[in-house]
Amino acid sequence: MWGRKKKGDPEGAFTALADHGVGGSGDVSPPVQPSALSMLPPVDHARSPPLKELVRRRLHTDMLSSFKNEPAGVVLCVDNFTLRLVSSLYKVSQLAEENFYLVENITMKSERGEYLDRQPMPSLPVLYFITPTVESVNRMLHDYRDKKSPKYGKAHLYFTSHLSDALLLKIKASPLIKTVASFKELNLEFLAAEGNAFTLDSPQSLPLLYAEDSSPDATRAKEQEHHRIANMLVTVCATLGELPHVRFDGTRTDAGTPREAAASVARILQDKLEALRANPTSGFPSRHLGDDERPTLLLLERSFDVVSPLLHEYTYQAMVHDLLPVHDDRYTYRYVGNNSQTISKEVLLNDSDPLWMKFRHMHIAELLTTIHAEYKEFLEKHKESAALGKAGQDVKTMAEGLRGMPKFQEQTARYSLHIHVGGELVAKCAAQFAAQFAAQFAAQFAAIL
Repeated sequence: MWGRKKKGDPEGAFTALADHGVGGSGDVSPPVQPSALSMLPPVDHARSPPLKELVRRRLHTDMLSSFKNEPAGVVLCVDNFTLRLVSSLYKVSQLAEENFYLVENITMKSERGEYLDRQPMPSLPVLYFITPTVESVNRMLHDYRDKKSPKYGKAHLYFTSHLSDALLLKIKASPLIKTVASFKELNLEFLAAEGNAFTLDSPQSLPLLYAEDSSPDATRAKEQEHHRIANMLVTVCATLGELPHVRFDGTRTDAGTPREAAASVARILQDKLEALRANPTSGFPSRHLGDDERPTLLLLERSFDVVSPLLHEYTYQAMVHDLLPVHDDRYTYRYVGNNSQTISKEVLLNDSDPLWMKFRHMHIAELLTTIHAEYKEFLEKHKESAALGKAGQDVKTMAEGLRGMPKFQEQTARYSLHIHVGGELVAKCAAQFAAQFAAQFAAQFAAIL
């Protein structure tokens, strides 16, 4: 959570870290390397674009634009995380414009749990944009295990964050090293889910952070997860060009135990931000503010609010993700076409749809009223296109209708989609309420008997 620190405000329950030199003992992973940030253009905070646009610009400037001059194009190899990162910013056609004609996921598996085989293209250079994990690095090295017939030509290695010394030595000892043409650590390890919202896309963190310290391995895994989360948050701050005050919840849970995860991540994050600032070539932060002007990064953990995940939110976007099978913003819905056949269509519920952007934070009751009223108004404004094909129209009216038909059909499809989705949400809510009422009635009836 970001906010402005006001002068003289009490700290309350949120513990402040020192602005310089916090601890650092027990650091089980190397600090984030600042060198990859040195080429970042300064952020114009007076007219700062949305976070998603900043990420897109950075990915283009620091990586994609370097391969425009490859005559035959480049193969882009990603893993599960970077595939989501790239696909949230670029369409396939846009990647083709950047000279990437093929995108391969090197960590994709079949239903039987086996890695999918990929077609060898030894004449083409390859850009590996992957996370610095054991799995991703091993899959990359597997492509060059055969010295005589490697899967691709020269290799460009781009990592989302710092590569550990152990994995770097593994790469140096492999046949891949002879084909490496470039190496870079982008320090870009988060997903810009929306214009000004991001996620670390880390569902495995919850069980790791709250696991019992039953063995040295469990404790080490928890510490490594703290460092991994702090590393990802550093890349968020670097992209924004901000050096925030780091605050964490210093109170205890109802059980009396300290909130260790927030405190540990906060201290590690502070250390890594200070290391980044201390490097004279990093260009971080992009502006230097007084203590009362710097933003505040507030770290809370799940034990701070255990109720929210159990509640249903009745705004459009929240209900869609709660009740419908939406994966990577993709939703498949079925409708009956003009020939009375059921048609399935996959759509994107993201910022590419202006109606989604307009309605996503609206309460479901207000949404249904508003969208029907707007659709009726839209039809009134496009009478010629709506009435096209009906008897009694003159040539001029038909010509006007034909000119506006493509836009009319596109917008009609958008309204139809959201009317359908809104209706499906209401139906699911009604079914849930009916089931709850039936269960309560049955329990009361059983108590009477």
